Amino acid sequence: MRFQTLRHSLVAVLALAALAACADPSAPVARGTEVQVLAGDGAKEPKTDSAKTYVASGTMLQRLAWLKDDMVASVCVDPAKGKTLVIKEAGLTVTFPAGAVSAPTCISATAFHGGDLLYEFAPHGTQFLVPITIQQDLKLTNAYKNPSLVSDLFGGYVPNGEQDIAADGTVSVSETFPIELLPDKESAARWASFKTTHFSGYVLASGRTAY
Repeated sequence: MRFQTLRHSLVAVLALAALAACADPSAPVARGTEVQVLAGDGAKEPKTDSAKTYVASGTMLQRLAWLKDDMVASVCVDPAKGKTLVIKEAGLTVTFPAGAVSAPTCISATAFHGGDLLYEFAPHGTQFLVPITIQQDLKLTNAYKNPSLVSDLFGGYVPNGEQDIAADGTVSVSETFPIELLPDKESAARWASFKTTHFSGYVLASGRTAY
């Protein structure tokens, strides 16, 4: 959480720069943060802030090789053709199908530096007409060949980004998403994906605890 104000300012500046450069979106650029997640039913009272209700908490997935810098990539999504956004170093692939947007829309994604799987997408508040798919390469994380983590994996929406993550690595999420797993040649769960229809901050985590 240290230097979070500065980091948020830097993320905002780079996201705007990425969108402005949308005509040439091919390469990610360096930039920073971290995170956690999860959902369910339970006896706790939901955690709330002025705008959101948190439904669950969990333990963040970790990168095996931490990102030294934030990585930012951008694409311009065509309503008729869709688009795919990739940040290879982070193992992130986002697929925008045809019909997801009603007009050409420039999208940016930030993979924050450090070990936690936290992603920020912009423009914030973007709504999609057709669900998009967010996919993570688990081979770059501690979930690969780890059944105890894979068996209870979630996608989670963090409305306040890293502010929703506690110092002990616990994250509070306001929405959770079921995960689809795809195996590799070794029959190990290699890719984890979930679908969403809106943008902001997302995480991958395991170990569901409901509020």
